[in-house]
Amino acid sequence: MTDMHKAINWMAIIFLLPATIFMVYGMIKEKIRRNKIPSEILLVGCLYASIWISLIRNNAGKGTGWINWSLLVIQFILIVFLFKKLWRSKKIFPTSDKG
Repeated sequence: MTDMHKAINWMAIIFLLPATIFMVYGMIKEKIRRNKIPSEILLVGCLYASIWISLIRNNAGKGTGWINWSLLVIQFILIVFLFKKLWRSKKIFPTSDKG
């Protein structure tokens, strides 16, 4: 891995870690209040999980094939879940009811 890739990985960790902590805090706070976790927080959680998996896959390298493939399958499942939730909540490709 080149120095540029290492720098990008550290920058990603520096920016992702606080955002992930705030998101997890929001999810825990809603669960403690015994409220349903909002759909937006679940969508952001899927997106963050997918980004973390990409970062782990990038750092794992090509030598560990089974780890790469298992993380790729998990990431694919997360992306399918993300698009399913977005499609169901009409946040992607909204239809207009004006006509």
